[in-house]
Formats: sequence, C-alpha cells, structure tokens
Amino acid sequence: MLFFVEIVMLLLGLWIAIRGRVPGFILDRERTPLTAAEARLIAVTLLLPLPLELAISVMLVILFGGERGLAASAYVGPVVVVLATILFFVLVFFLPRVSEARHLAEGRAPQSTEPVVARLARRAYLFTLIGTLGITTPIFCPLAYRRAGAALRLIRQHGAGAGYRGFVQITRAAAVAVFVVYFLTLTWWAARLITQGF
Repeated sequence: MLFFVEIVMLLLGLWIAIRGRVPGFILDRERTPLTAAEARLIAVTLLLPLPLELAISVMLVILFGGERGLAASAYVGPVVVVLATILFFVLVFFLPRVSEARHLAEGRAPQSTEPVVARLARRAYLFTLIGTLGITTPIFCPLAYRRAGAALRLIRQHGAGAGYRGFVQITRAAAVAVFVVYFLTLTWWAARLITQGF
C-alpha cells in the first residue's frame, strides 16, 4: 500500500514538474497562483520519497548487512513519506502567493465569494472523508484544514456564505481530530517497534 502512495506521489510530482503548475485540487490557482519555478520546487518534494527510500535502504543493508539491514530498511518508507508530505505542505503553505489586495491593485475584480465558499466547504468535507482511510491521512487532512480555513477567512472578510460557517468549522475540527488520532497511532506504533527492537 505504501508503495502505491509513493508511486502516486511520483506521478503527481512528474506531472507538476512537466506542466509547471500545481493542480487545482491541491491549490486554488485563481486565488494563489504560483510561478513555474515554485511549482517545480513543490514537485521535488513529491519526487523524493521513492528514490530516497531506495538509497537509504541500500545504505542500511550495506551498513548492517543481511537480515538486520533488511529489517531496518522496512521502516524507512513510512518515515520518508511522512517527511516528504510535511515538506510538501510547508512549501505549499509558505511559498509566496498573490493576495486579494494584490488582485485589487492590479485592477482585477474580486470573485463572487458565495460560490467560492461553497466549493471550499465541499472540498474540505471530501478531503476529510478521504483522510479517514488511514494511509491518506497525512495528505488529505491538511488539505481539508487549509480549505476550511480559506472558507472561514472568506466568510469573515466578505460576510458571504455565512450559512456554511458551522459546517466548515465542524469539518475543520474533524480534519484535525482525524490527523491527531493518526499521528498518535503512528507514534504509539513507532514507540512499540523501537522498544521491542527491529
């Protein structure tokens, strides 16, 4: 299953690197456009897990040899995927984006916010549901949290879509709860493996 996630990350990273833009289900291109270089930097984080896991696993087998090296390399995949996912979301969150004030300064009219809030609320809910599947939690729960936060910001700033406020707040809380439960389970599992040895 983890290999499948790494392949999906690799294919998505290749698609972003070739096209030079991040797909709309990850980042709303209208509200936060990225340059091609910034998109390709994000693509690097998605391309890293599979080659990095292979390199670290080979190094562990060489260092520890045989059975012990193979046993130690079994834990490399999840760690690399989680670290790459965290780096991916850090880059998506902190890369410079065009704000609404900049849109207005350039003379562009703001979008009607009611449909945008509705779309963000639906996506946050969908991403939270997908995040409950376990292996998809590190990817989709932060996406759900970001979408819900963007919807709440629009509701606060423009007052449009106020009927979605409760739904979005519950969805954001659910995304946080699912992610925390996943993280605690993963931490417990890792601590148990460390205490029992490889």
